[in-house]
Amino acid sequence: MTDAASAQPAPPILPGPAGDGPPAPLDLFGRAVALAAPGWLPRQRWFGDKTRAVAAVRLRDGAVERVGPEPLGLLLLAVALADGGTADYFVPLALTGADVPPTAILAIVGGDAGGRLVVDALALPAARAWLLERLAAGDHHHGAGGELVWRPSPGMTEHLAPARAGESRVSGAEQSNSAIVYADTLLLKVFRK
Repeated sequence: MTDAASAQPAPPILPGPAGDGPPAPLDLFGRAVALAAPGWLPRQRWFGDKTRAVAAVRLRDGAVERVGPEPLGLLLLAVALADGGTADYFVPLALTGADVPPTAILAIVGGDAGGRLVVDALALPAARAWLLERLAAGDHHHGAGGELVWRPSPGMTEHLAPARAGESRVSGAEQSNSAIVYADTLLLKVFRK
């Protein structure tokens, strides 16, 4: 019998960019999505089109922010399905050298960024903390074709101090979305589709 981690296929290696220096993060995320997302998305718990084959995935829009030294992509992916249908998914990705669960790894990056991984950003505690701060501030992030708007709910302020002080985790109970639990006092629902 094999466990879920050992049953995961090896993530593809994304070639580094030609030329000098590291790749631009949005370009790197776009290449990782095109190469690896058609096989990776159907294995994600939150992917809502599991019964349909994925033909191709491309970056529709996105914005890149820094969480410490690591780029975090707030990405909208266009998923082309083999039956002719399409779907859009919100997928925050990060470029990191951190240890994450195998299911979170989209691709391994070669070249100047070698040894780094493109991962589901929700697997990283620093990214989860960053998302909480954006929500608390009611931030806006602009992509090429749209805007991501953070809207805190009424009454959230009274729960921020314990949420910031405690640990965060991604709940395993959701299906078509993701939920981040902060110190068992706040829940951030990340709508994927």
